[in-house]
Amino acid sequence: MTPNRTTTLRLQRRAVVAVVVALASVLAVGIIGAVLENTFGPIDPTDPGWKVQITNDLNISIHVRNSAADIALAPGAKDIFVPPGPGQLNVTYVIADDEGQTLGCLKVKLDKTRTVMANASQMGSCSG
Repeated sequence: MTPNRTTTLRLQRRAVVAVVVALASVLAVGIIGAVLENTFGPIDPTDPGWKVQITNDLNISIHVRNSAADIALAPGAKDIFVPPGPGQLNVTYVIADDEGQTLGCLKVKLDKTRTVMANASQMGSCSG
């Protein structure tokens, strides 16, 4: 073999190895991302899941609060809420009246595949 042919073969082998390593890296990142999302919650904020639609089925106006939002809902109104931070699979929303008095808490377990539906009347105690 001539020196040029040997050099060409080495470069081809290196190129093949580089492609294989790159593909393996992309595959590993995808698998790790899927495992993390299933374990810790949403990674992609545009994901259709990880949300709750809260309907005010009470006969008074209420405020639905978490650490990131305070949204007023008139009787019969509904709104979609997202968790206040990444990785939160179980979220508690405080339900208060217009004067700010806490009426109760709505504890919601979020779902990766769908928007969870909840009514304000499902609220319970905020303790424990």
